[in-house]
Amino acid sequence: MDFTYRLIDLSTYSDAELKAVGMAGIGLLLMKHIQSDDLRERLPDIFKLLLLMPEQTALEFLESVLRYLGAATERATPGDCREALRSALTHTGDPRMDRLIDELFAERLAEHQPKWVQEGMKEGMKEGMKEGTASLTIRLLSRKFGCLDHALQDRVRKLPLEALERLGEELLDLPSESALAAWLDTAEATH
Repeated sequence: MDFTYRLIDLSTYSDAELKAVGMAGIGLLLMKHIQSDDLRERLPDIFKLLLLMPEQTALEFLESVLRYLGAATERATPGDCREALRSALTHTGDPRMDRLIDELFAERLAEHQPKWVQEGMKEGMKEGMKEGTASLTIRLLSRKFGCLDHALQDRVRKLPLEALERLGEELLDLPSESALAAWLDTAEATH
């Protein structure tokens, strides 16, 4: 075995030479053009090489190719890949292919969102959790005390998430709506 490190400059090879090496040609062409401004335009020709493989092998290899594209470049979007696949392959419009592309690009897209978008998403998730917790807590309180007064429901909805979680734990110990109102008074005073 020879463990010598070899660096190969793919730019010295023509695309035709790289296509001639079969399945490996897809990977070599992608590595050669991954940071090229014309990557989008090259994708259909690269994807056409998948037609030389058995269908199952091509689909498995395509998953690796899309993972590489999703992780290594921002020059190709999921839409670009869909378009290139539709242009290159005979089984176009397959919804499974669209889901595969979306899944493989999802992590990259999430990682490369501007910080304000990421913060907005986190805030939205936190707000969704708060609304869900408030809704569940109100349902449980209504089940315990009967139809809960709208003013009390509004007070519960306005609680921060931490207080809602505490109320969810303590609501079984509250004997009446007046005890709930007293609990809310204390919670509102501390927040």
